[in-house]
Amino acid sequence: MDFLVLQRIIDDDGDDDDVDDDRAIDRLRDYRPPPTNYDLVPLSRRAAVLVLLYADAKGDLRVVLTIRAQTLSSYAGQAALPGGRADTLEETAFQTARREAREEIGLPDLNQSFPRPFSVEHLCEFPANLARTEVVVRPCVALLHSYDEETGENADPEVSLIPRLDAREVAAVFTAPFHNFLRMRDADDWGTEDPTEWYEGSWTGWHQSNWRMHQFFVPINSRSVVKPRSSSQMQKRAADELEEKEKAGEVTRYRVFGMTARILVDVARVAYGEDPEFEHNSHFGDEAMIANLRKMGRLSAVRKATDELTQETMQKAAKLS
Repeated sequence: MDFLVLQRIIDDDGDDDDVDDDRAIDRLRDYRPPPTNYDLVPLSRRAAVLVLLYADAKGDLRVVLTIRAQTLSSYAGQAALPGGRADTLEETAFQTARREAREEIGLPDLNQSFPRPFSVEHLCEFPANLARTEVVVRPCVALLHSYDEETGENADPEVSLIPRLDAREVAAVFTAPFHNFLRMRDADDWGTEDPTEWYEGSWTGWHQSNWRMHQFFVPINSRSVVKPRSSSQMQKRAADELEEKEKAGEVTRYRVFGMTARILVDVARVAYGEDPEFEHNSHFGDEAMIANLRKMGRLSAVRKATDELTQETMQKAAKLS
């Protein structure tokens, strides 16, 4: 899996938003997460996701997301960040995230070269999140550079890098404006019928405390959505059905929710140094709960298909705090 290389020059309009996005990247470079439990849990419990940011032709930061294939055994058809399980104990979270991004969206791995002028910078990592399936997920944030300081060559990632997808895992790749994950409505220039359809949120019980569940509805734009063409008849039918629903207007937005939405909100909070327009939890990740579950003997090396956190387990873990 690789990238189709084209070429396009981007004009720099000197917009103030570009300055905000530059500061956002600097804040992420400077962010230092607290000690993590990620390296303390067994290999079978480790996973990492890649929050891949890039500047579009206007200089605005966008983030890369995927729609998981319908053929997957877990979270099929849901929006997600590129990522997956660790392969070895020696593999770092960032190495895991990059390897999985190569497998899912064709992003060159750490040991592979990029077509010029592109490169990826590892900005930071965020506190680990806890999935209901008892997997510890480490978010890794990276920036896709599209400007070569030595040659002055500049390119638009949305045009110059078109991923050839692994249809076994991904039904679609799409992008969304990063700053908008702190907002309650569509960006002003999207031209959608109802800009308030962007965000919905509610409070629920999780980890024995009130938990804000975020849902974002990203408008589908053919320019920023790429879909695979698979030799698998089952996957091809699933991709064709999704495309037919989009063309018929039955699916006009992709829903980003759950852990993926929470990670994006947390990373955007640090990047832009501001609180979201909606209610949210103040802390990042689930490090305290992961530590308590380890004390209880949970998150063991032997992982069962039936592993799933129950309310009773969470109550016991919460009492250890």
